Amino acid sequence: RIAPEIAELLGGLRRSTPIGSVTAEAAPAGSNAWALAGTRTVSGKPLLAGDPHLQAERPGVWYAAHVKSADGLDAAGLTLAGAPGIVIGHNGRIAWSLTMHQADDSDFFVERVDWAAGTYLTRDGWVPMELTQETIKVKDAADVVLELARTVHGPIVSRLDGNPGIALARAFAPAYLPQGPRTFLDAPRAQSGRELLAAWSHFAGPSVNVCWADVTGGIGVAVAGAVPKRLSGDGRFPVPGWTASYDWNGTIPGDGLPSIREPKDGVIATANDDWSDASGVLSYPGFFADPDRAHRARELGAGLRKATVDDMRAMQGDVYSPYASRAINVVSGIAFTNSRAVAAVSVLSAWNRRADARGPSRLFFAFMKELRKAAGTSATRVTWSMLDRMIGGHQAQSFWDDKHTPQVETREGQIEKALASAMDTVEREEGTDPARWSFGSLHRLTYPHAFASAFPPFIAKRLAIGPVALPGEWHTLNVSGFSLRGERYDVTHIPSARLIVDLSDPDATRLVLPLGQSGQLFDRHAKDQLRAWSNGEDFPLPFSAQAVEAATISTLRFVRAD
Repeated sequence: RIAPEIAELLGGLRRSTPIGSVTAEAAPAGSNAWALAGTRTVSGKPLLAGDPHLQAERPGVWYAAHVKSADGLDAAGLTLAGAPGIVIGHNGRIAWSLTMHQADDSDFFVERVDWAAGTYLTRDGWVPMELTQETIKVKDAADVVLELARTVHGPIVSRLDGNPGIALARAFAPAYLPQGPRTFLDAPRAQSGRELLAAWSHFAGPSVNVCWADVTGGIGVAVAGAVPKRLSGDGRFPVPGWTASYDWNGTIPGDGLPSIREPKDGVIATANDDWSDASGVLSYPGFFADPDRAHRARELGAGLRKATVDDMRAMQGDVYSPYASRAINVVSGIAFTNSRAVAAVSVLSAWNRRADARGPSRLFFAFMKELRKAAGTSATRVTWSMLDRMIGGHQAQSFWDDKHTPQVETREGQIEKALASAMDTVEREEGTDPARWSFGSLHRLTYPHAFASAFPPFIAKRLAIGPVALPGEWHTLNVSGFSLRGERYDVTHIPSARLIVDLSDPDATRLVLPLGQSGQLFDRHAKDQLRAWSNGEDFPLPFSAQAVEAATISTLRFVRAD
């Protein structure tokens, strides 16, 4: 509930006063990580797989490396530019991967302010704001000087022009903790799950789920990062800053954050979900993803008895869509009269619900596009998750009604209209044989050059990488997300790397990147992994000195010039 102290205050603002706006379509977040205990593997040692999902970027976010030092560091995996150590990887004894936990780590505090005096109200009276100036140099123009104001809760991010006596300050949990490289230096040296989690307990960034497995057979997952301890409220709505009743009492210590260790079924999986699929209950809110991917990973993992690296690869490439399955189960139970809608339901009901690059997946996602457009005047706010609830009948009727028409549109009517329209579109473009329909011809990933807009189109096209056709969607383990808006299906959200670690044989580690190791346009390693990545394949990442030497194709030495 909104705090009573500010309900009337905010309610009195001019309706035109912008408190916040959504400029981009909200989309399900994504990353996968899972581990199987030795009781479920052919070797008797755990297997771990991880594929962090990010916006498609060029050059890629990750750089694969095997880092060794004279003081005992010996780990391989994924590194980030500017960050020491291994962020995701293994050291031969323990392996780990990350997904974003996405706890709500930011609150808005409504402050009573006196701009003329440069003060704001606290429980103890009016105190000075922290005021600073930043000068922005502008080419061929005068400098722009910005005055920044800060309260005890954080920087003022909106002055709320509808009422000059109030403003919004934003508190951000990671800003309350000292940042440093300790986690990334200590984690790769860990020899057990306990030591790994001790290293991640010092992590002060936005919260993550650390999925791990060690050579002794242990597996687990734990939350690490900055999650605020609120005196009251849960951060869902702006709170009054002048009462101190809603202030933070620091952040939750590492041992107070959720964790699971040694699950009885021998399966751990995390996919930005709210832990409910693992029977967990979180004491704080967050922006969690739908549990579809986490549930699917646990379902597949629980079906394995003698799992291998190949099984992990198959799971990472899985394109079964629980989202599509739910929607089709609903529409299959509605009695339609439109013959085109009936034909569409017949095709979708026979579909295996796999978001393959060919087949009825083309019709399903055309249906989703049409359904979003049919969602009345609320269409600009409709996200994948909201559309899921709307199809299931869990949203108000007003979401379906188009206020620009005299009649009242219904859920069943809009679904029927969207099915018929999608069927007409797909058959017009693809023919009448569902087996020949191509989702991949539209659902493609392209990496334009960063300066493409500065080049003539024919040059920009030559500098682009791709397109490549991809299967999958937002809710499949093999993620390839695209927007519900518009007519296009361009892929924007992908697995930014795929890692598989077999703790019975660290030399059997597998890794693949979407593009390649090099960010140099004409380097032979700039995009040499793209085909394998798009086909669900990977490459060996040897670990032992002997295996590394045997696999070496070139050596670069840096020699100090005396």
